Amino acid sequence: MAQIIEMGKHYKKRPSEIINIEDEYTAYCFDEVAFFLLNEATDDKGILKWNRIKWGNDKKESKTNHNLIKFMQKHC
Repeated sequence: MAQIIEMGKHYKKRPSEIINIEDEYTAYCFDEVAFFLLNEATDDKGILKWNRIKWGNDKKESKTNHNLIKFMQKHC
């Protein structure tokens, strides 16, 4: 998503135009999310820092086997 937002800024296009969303409402919703993420990534000084956002795949691996034990109890 960050790449699409950056491309939109570079080409002066809405993020929904970059990925060619034709449905107006879907495009509006996508652009609204992009705007929200851009605001969340911008600090108080106006500097853009994408690492301020916790993306879904940023989960750290658990250092315990608690999840494995729960899985085994449920399925074994």
